[in-house]
Amino acid sequence: MLKAFEISTPLPARGSAMALRRQLVDHLLKIKPGVGERFLSDHELSRIAGLSRPTVRRALDDLEREGWIERRPGIGTFIGPRAGVTLHFSHDDGNGLEAKRTTRLALMIHMLGDLGHDWYTGGVIAGIVASTVVIVTKDWWVPHLFAATFIAQSMLAAVAGLVLTQLKSPPPMPREERVQNPGRPLSEIARQPLFIAAVACGVVSYVIMNLVMTSAPIAMVGCGHSVTDSTLGIQWHVLGMYAPSFITGHLIVRFGTFRIITLGLSMLLVSAAISLAGESIAHFWIGLALLGVGWNFAFIGATTLVTRCYRPEERNKVQSLNDFLIFGTMALGSFASGKILATLGWAFVNATVFPPVLAVGALLAWVALRQRRQLA
Repeated sequence: MLKAFEISTPLPARGSAMALRRQLVDHLLKIKPGVGERFLSDHELSRIAGLSRPTVRRALDDLEREGWIERRPGIGTFIGPRAGVTLHFSHDDGNGLEAKRTTRLALMIHMLGDLGHDWYTGGVIAGIVASTVVIVTKDWWVPHLFAATFIAQSMLAAVAGLVLTQLKSPPPMPREERVQNPGRPLSEIARQPLFIAAVACGVVSYVIMNLVMTSAPIAMVGCGHSVTDSTLGIQWHVLGMYAPSFITGHLIVRFGTFRIITLGLSMLLVSAAISLAGESIAHFWIGLALLGVGWNFAFIGATTLVTRCYRPEERNKVQSLNDFLIFGTMALGSFASGKILATLGWAFVNATVFPPVLAVGALLAWVALRQRRQLA
C-alpha cells in the first residue's frame, strides 16, 4: 500500500481534481514506490482529501492517462510504468528538497543510456544484419543456393548464444514468500474477461503476423520477384516490428492501451487489404511493413493488458501461461503457413487475416465498454 498520504496544502474549491493530482504526483516523487505496488483506492482518497468520489476519480483518470497508475477492475489500483521511469530522475537539491520535475531531455538520456539493453534495439539490428547476410551470402557456394547463408546464420546464432551467457536473470522469489503468499488460483485469473481479451489479442496478432511473414518471401519469388527483393521486403517488415518500440510505450501512456491495440489490429487489416490488391513489389513491401507495425502495437498493447490482470506475487505463473498460449499457437501457424500457401495461394493467406482480427477487435471493444461501465 502507498505510504501515508496527506494533503500538504488546502485544496481549492475550483480545480480541486487538478490540485489533488499535483499533490499525488509530488508524493510519488517523494516516496519512490515500485511499479506494481498497490495505490490508494477511490474511497480512501475521498476520505483523506475530503472530496467527492467523482472529483477523486477525475484526478485518478488523469494519473492513469499519464501512466502514473494502473487500474485493474476487481483487483485494485497500482503504481504504473511512468513512476518506474520518472523516479530515476528525482534528486536532492542540497537542501533536502525533492525535485518536482523530470525533463524530456532526462528521459531521452535515460532511454539512450539503456539502448543496448532494450530487446527492440536487438530487433532493429537483426532486421538489418540478417537481411544483409542473406543478400551477400546466398550465391557464395554455387550451385548450392543459400548453403553459405545457413552457415553464416549458424555463426550468428553461436555469437548470440555467447551474448546470452552474460545475461543476469533476476533471482527467484524465496520459497517461504511463495508459500505464504501464493496468490489466486491460475484458473480464477484466466477467467477474467480482461485476461481473455489480452491473450486473444496477443495470440491473434502473433499468429497472423507469423503466418503472413513466413509465406511472403516464397510468394514474392513465386510472383517473379528476385530473392534480393523478397529479402528486402522482410527487412522492412522486421524494422516495422521493432523500430516503433522506441515510442510504443509512450503512445500507450498518452492514448491508452485499448486505443493502441485497436490501431495495431486496424493496421493488420490494412496490410492484408494492400497485399490482396496486387502483387507488385510495392504491394508486398508496404503490406509487410504495415504488418510489422500493426503487430508491434497490437502485441505490446496486449502484453501490457496482461500485466493488469495479476498481482505481483502472481506474475510468474500468469506470464508463463500467456507465453505458452501465444508461442504455442504461433508455432502451429508457422507450420501451417507453407501448406496454406502451396494449396490455397497467397490471396487466401491474406484473407485469413480478417475473421480472427475482427473477432478479437469485437472482444476488445466489449471488454473496454465493460470496464468503462464499472468505473462509472
